[in-house]
Amino acid sequence: MTPAEALQVGMRDLRASMAHAKAQGSYSQLRELGEATFALPAGPTAGTAPANDFDARVIATIAAIEQVEGRKLQLQLSLPPRELPMHSNAYLFYKQLYWLKLRASAAQQDIDQDRFNALADRAARELVPALQVAHVGSCASAQINVPADAPDEEAALELVRQITVHQSLNCHQDAGKAVSAQQRLDHDIVEIAFSAQDWKSQ
Repeated sequence: MTPAEALQVGMRDLRASMAHAKAQGSYSQLRELGEATFALPAGPTAGTAPANDFDARVIATIAAIEQVEGRKLQLQLSLPPRELPMHSNAYLFYKQLYWLKLRASAAQQDIDQDRFNALADRAARELVPALQVAHVGSCASAQINVPADAPDEEAALELVRQITVHQSLNCHQDAGKAVSAQQRLDHDIVEIAFSAQDWKSQ
């Protein structure tokens, strides 16, 4: 599944979950104001300028793959029991083989739409990059395929592209490599174990 396909699936499920919550009475008068692409800040780039056009293409290829783009869904709804009008934004991203969803809501009487959007967007741009997902298992193995008849530069670019895509998944053969000792000191770690049978059922 490509990231674009994953976002389509995720947005479908997001809308289904909101419809279910409305049916259960969690909120009412749910209205979509619009959906748009929402890009996270790009990661740091090397400080040196590319030596030639090929180096520039390599850097651009890596940057394009590492750029995480999600979806932003602007909503309005009313919150029972007083039917309080609310601003609400939903953000959905697919990175490191996981869907990451952020919901932000605020009473319309407390903040205007533009201010709410600015604060919610800032929260998404700061919180989502801070969430890192590491995997342990067979996804650490990768098969790289480069056309034998491709020109040298194109073959090299394809190699870079596939390696970068695989590295972006953050997959490891064992838990010791997935999370370093320093990361365990500096971060809150949540471990989720899946059995092989969990995947066979999909």
